[in-house]
Amino acid sequence: MRSRLSHRLAAVAATAAVAATTVMATGGTASAARDDARGVIWNNETLTKGSVLKNDYVQLVMQDDGNLVTYSTDDNWAHRKPTWHTDTAGCGDRAMMQSDGNFVVYGQGTRVCWKSDTERKRLGPDTPELKLGVFTDGTVKVFSEAPYIVPVWSSR
Repeated sequence: MRSRLSHRLAAVAATAAVAATTVMATGGTASAARDDARGVIWNNETLTKGSVLKNDYVQLVMQDDGNLVTYSTDDNWAHRKPTWHTDTAGCGDRAMMQSDGNFVVYGQGTRVCWKSDTERKRLGPDTPELKLGVFTDGTVKVFSEAPYIVPVWSSR
């Protein structure tokens, strides 16, 4: 009995050590973040100039001119067409999905060029974590996934 308990405690300790090492190796965060396979960002993730977030045949591009633009295609990217933009050319420097739920295009420093106005405190105290996603229908949405996808802002 004592040997069995010792083996179990050793297994638990080994599992905890592996988990702690994984958390330290990933910068000390255990929360999920950018999901390129689904075109999703959250928790203070930033799209800098030249960054692309995509989902199949839809791309969200933080362009070098400062405009954040959604492009779609139906011919495997031989041609693409813009479907939405923030109209921040000349102002935008980066786009951030903030941990407070607001999606913001910032200029130099802290200058706000455009925002989704989706802060959780404005939506209510029980609003779950919000994410930004590029959807295969060509839209960009700020949404929650608890317990199912609920959009709180959409580009269309």
